[in-house]
Amino acid sequence: MTATTQGLHQVTAIAGDPQKNIDFYITGLGLRLVKKTVNFDDPGTYHLYYGDESGRPGSLMTFFPWRGIQQGRIGAGQSTSTAFSVPAGSLGWWVDHFASVGAEARITSTSSSEEERAHRARRREDDRPHGERPGDARGRAGGQPHPPRRG
Repeated sequence: MTATTQGLHQVTAIAGDPQKNIDFYITGLGLRLVKKTVNFDDPGTYHLYYGDESGRPGSLMTFFPWRGIQQGRIGAGQSTSTAFSVPAGSLGWWVDHFASVGAEARITSTSSSEEERAHRARRREDDRPHGERPGDARGRAGGQPHPPRRG
């Protein structure tokens, strides 16, 4: 019998302060803390698992947080960013939400209708006063917001 893989089970990264990590992924992204265990190679370090409301494989992002760890350097074969998909029509809500929790939001890929709304938002951004944080002057693109789900 041959096992087939349908995709990734999880993506794992290294983080700094565990509480800041928990605060951002739960409050900022609305993910659920699916599991908290230890790094079996370093039992004094947590292994934090975040995922969707059901903790389905493929939705999981995990971290080994070490307080005071040195900032990483970009190198060959290293991932330098992570992107999440969001419901259609919710980009404006997410930009505003990230601004409210002090995080930067960048729209990297959209559908054609979302692209037009994002383009209008970028035009408005170009008119914003110097020093204003991203998201402060934007309306909610796409109508009703899609807040993070709580699990």
